[in-house]
Amino acid sequence: MMPWLIVAAALVLGLLLILIGRGVRERRGLGQGRTLDLDSRNLYSARLGLAGRPGRIIEGGIPEEWKSARRVYDSHRA
Repeated sequence: MMPWLIVAAALVLGLLLILIGRGVRERRGLGQGRTLDLDSRNLYSARLGLAGRPGRIIEGGIPEEWKSARRVYDSHRA
């Protein structure tokens, strides 16, 4: 195969994976912001008496909890 054909195929495949990933994120209700932290920071609320580690923190300090369900239900939102 020609080297340029391999590069073109890799670029098309990469673009396709990006587009599929965006669709999955939208269907699962995940934010589009830039990721600041992934599952390594503990958050505490003395007022609410809650503690936990969110799946992701995006710009603006917004925590997201990743669920294994195929979609986000109202009971998943806080």
